[in-house]
Amino acid sequence: MDVCQFPVYISSDETPKLLFYNDTDISKSSVRKMNLSESKNYGNGLYQVSILLSKRNDKDPKFGEFDVCVSVAKMTSPLNVTDRRCFHVVDKGLPLGEYPISHCTFAEPSPQSHSIIGCRRGEPCHFYVYTDTAGGSCPDIITQDRSTGIFSPISSSEGCRNEVVYTNTSSVGTRAVCLMVCSKGESRCYQINVNNIIDCKFI
Repeated sequence: MDVCQFPVYISSDETPKLLFYNDTDISKSSVRKMNLSESKNYGNGLYQVSILLSKRNDKDPKFGEFDVCVSVAKMTSPLNVTDRRCFHVVDKGLPLGEYPISHCTFAEPSPQSHSIIGCRRGEPCHFYVYTDTAGGSCPDIITQDRSTGIFSPISSSEGCRNEVVYTNTSSVGTRAVCLMVCSKGESRCYQINVNNIIDCKFI
């Protein structure tokens, strides 16, 4: 892991402050450096803060699992903590690819990173990502998520279309799925939102 980044969304009637726990496991082990981005205001009381994890030095373990715990507080003096959450981070290696890094990028109209993919509970969820061709063939798209399958790409003069299916839809909730083009190529993570919403049917 060079840099791992994931968003935290906060509902607040005023600009919140996100803090790491002093007793967070990752702080005790000192195997990762942690930083927070500035809060982004989406309006209607919704804010986003990104957590960034990186290696402190080259001797840190390459892979591992650890917890990152944060608290959210109101900007008062003293700070008024209103909620706490912990996130379990799994840092895994990715299999090697066979294409040059210059071809290992997503192409339009792939969903942007952190896009929300809506899925219906109890049904497989399908969406598409796109890549450019590499020497006339399509580069591999890989993932470490066991509930995510990637079909063989369909190639055309405009590039490669890859169908992705997510199958862990037995319960309502939000999960993150990350995809990477080749090995060490571009990666994008998506928020999979499983819900009970039934499509409107016109009579």
